Parts: sequence; C-alpha cells; structure tokens
Amino acid sequence: MNEETESVDRRQRDVAYAMVRGERTLEEILEAHEVTEEEFVGWVCGGQFPAYAASLARGFAETKAAYVWTELMALTREGSVPAMRLYLDFLYKKPAARGNERAGMLPNGAEFADLRDSIFTGEGGIE
Repeated sequence: MNEETESVDRRQRDVAYAMVRGERTLEEILEAHEVTEEEFVGWVCGGQFPAYAASLARGFAETKAAYVWTELMALTREGSVPAMRLYLDFLYKKPAARGNERAGMLPNGAEFADLRDSIFTGEGGIE
C-alpha cells in the first residue's frame, strides 16, 4: 500500500469513527478532517466506506447494548413495573424477530399473553 492510499484509509477511518460517535454534524466532521463533500461522496459511492462505517456503528451499538441491559436488570430488581414489562416483552413477545436461539424455551403467543395478563392486569395484578 502506498503512502497516499494509507492516508485516504486513515482519513476514512477517522471520519467513520467521528460519525459513529455522533458528536458533530457531518459537515463539521468533514471540515475537521479536511475532506471535501465531493471526496466524501466519492468514498460513499465507490468503495468500502459504507460497509466500514456500518460495521463501526454496529460495534458501537453492541457496546451500548450491554450497558442498557445492565440498567434494565437493575431497574427490574428495584421493582420498576415498566422495566419488568420491557424485560418480559423482550424475552417472550417477539422471539422470531431475534431468531430461534431460545426455541422450545419460550411460551407460545397465547401462553405469553396469559402470563403477562396474570402479572400485570386482572385480580391481584400489578396495574
């Protein structure tokens, strides 16, 4: 790889990281990294930049997911009814959207509805 290619790769990486962090507008990011709009459009339309930026965004979101899950569990332990609902919804309501990693462990839709109703509504329910 020549020096010019390494410089472009580094600039693309730096711009992608800045975009993922979301601390500034795209215009501010491009200006800070001395990238013209035309050059940026060329990156997006003609190379690996979109896939690279998307992979960074996925990685960033995955690191945040662990924090969000930890906070949800803390709220659930503290007795937060909305957190409990969200927890149950996440675990049981839409397993097909997340794949079948829990196949056979989850109640079917009707069983889930009965379980949720027994916890949150009706006689002795939380609501």
